[in-house]
Amino acid sequence: MQPTTYANTLATQRLPSVVWRAFSGFSGVDIRKLVEMTAKAHYVDDAKRDAKIEEIVCTIDRWLEGNRQYHWNCLVRMRQKLSRLCFCLNRREGTYLTGLYLISKLMFCVNVVCQFYILDAFLGGFFRYWGIEAIHTLAVEHQLKESRRFPRVSLCSFSVRGIQQKCVLPLNLFNEKIFLFLWFWFVFVAISTGANLMSWIWHLIVSRNRVSFVKKYLKIKGRLKTTTDKSLCTKFGNYLRDDGIFLLQLLARNSNPLHVTDVINGLWGRFLEKPISKKVLADQRPPNVQNNNKGDNKASYI
Repeated sequence: MQPTTYANTLATQRLPSVVWRAFSGFSGVDIRKLVEMTAKAHYVDDAKRDAKIEEIVCTIDRWLEGNRQYHWNCLVRMRQKLSRLCFCLNRREGTYLTGLYLISKLMFCVNVVCQFYILDAFLGGFFRYWGIEAIHTLAVEHQLKESRRFPRVSLCSFSVRGIQQKCVLPLNLFNEKIFLFLWFWFVFVAISTGANLMSWIWHLIVSRNRVSFVKKYLKIKGRLKTTTDKSLCTKFGNYLRDDGIFLLQLLARNSNPLHVTDVINGLWGRFLEKPISKKVLADQRPPNVQNNNKGDNKASYI
């Protein structure tokens, strides 16, 4: 392979990962460290495990509180609407990590397409439709035709008694199969990467999926018993926002789901202590219950 072609291939392979690692640190939270802490909580005793879970909950809660919007004016409202429409990278609106991750996933899709066309340019425009032609040939003629880029027999550079000889090129038999495999491999990677991107977009952008994700882990601990709990769960999903849900999904995919359940329930307990939760509880609590049974009602939410 030519040096420029190899350099372009290497650049397109590493660029999405480099972009993610370089800019994810600006989110204000160390994702790798949180994943490692959640994974290590599985190998310690109960006391240390609870301390680690509480540390993770405290870190995420501080990060969520620190990246909120505290000033409201025309510019902030316009930027908020813009971030919802086109998914801008905005830490204050909770779309920075989510947007950056989706951009990285999109770059992986572009990467596969670039790899395909780089190899096509390397083979002189022959590679693009090779797999389709091979499938058609197998379906019609029940055999693979000899490729014009990988001839199996060629004229030799010498002659015997004035007659130019033909030489068999067995290496091209292997080269032909290798590049044909690469064609199908690139198509498979492109389809799977595109499907993965669509899956992440569906789970991250649709607000209904955000609430469903939180509900699943809260129901494990039996936290959603009343109508008030369920209405608070929707507000809890809005409190976590896109970046908070995305971070919890990364923890769930890279560590023990039981620990993620504890983390989400710990965040739920802290959320119930927020002014917005107390206001909802106070509004929906009967007056006689407010005065006489404060402790019992609190226990049903925490």
